[in-house]
Amino acid sequence: MLDYMTMKQGFALVELLIALFIFSILSAIAFTSLQALSSSKNVVDRENQSLTQLQAAFTRLQRDVQQHVVLNNESSQLDRLELVSPASQITYLLKENQLWREMQASGSSQQRATSSQIVLTKINHVEWAIVQMNQGQFLKLAIEHQQLGQFEQWYRLRQSSKQIATWVANLNTLVPKSGVSAGAGSTVGIDPNAEITW
Repeated sequence: MLDYMTMKQGFALVELLIALFIFSILSAIAFTSLQALSSSKNVVDRENQSLTQLQAAFTRLQRDVQQHVVLNNESSQLDRLELVSPASQITYLLKENQLWREMQASGSSQQRATSSQIVLTKINHVEWAIVQMNQGQFLKLAIEHQQLGQFEQWYRLRQSSKQIATWVANLNTLVPKSGVSAGAGSTVGIDPNAEITW
């Protein structure tokens, strides 16, 4: 009986090799799973970043449409979106797979401040359309994103082209017709008695 106990004091070399082999297989499976999890997390993070950028662009465009008037609202298909207000003119256009927002402040041509910024990246196609319905005019925006696919957004246009004609005197200076004047070297001021529907 003593000989039996002395024989079972340690592991045999074959047992250690089998244990190491099983441990290496489990480690390889765990490493592969963690690598796949990390890769899928990176993909989800990139898509979330693109979705956040898209939502911010839709929100900004909605605010611009609510505060401005669409200039080219007589044509049904547009290659660019031009918006105007007494304070600024904004143009949205697609350049090199990027949706740009160009804003030009009002004032004399020497004093105009212009800013351009990228609103969306990875855009294959943008389509603007003015659609007339029973409820009024709507702006339809269709975007094809490289990662996220196709999106369509609708915005209700508040001002009609007849309302535009009542206050836009000159698109180059963005000066409304009724009640707004600009002298040489002065900024544009609004007459408090003027009635401009906004």
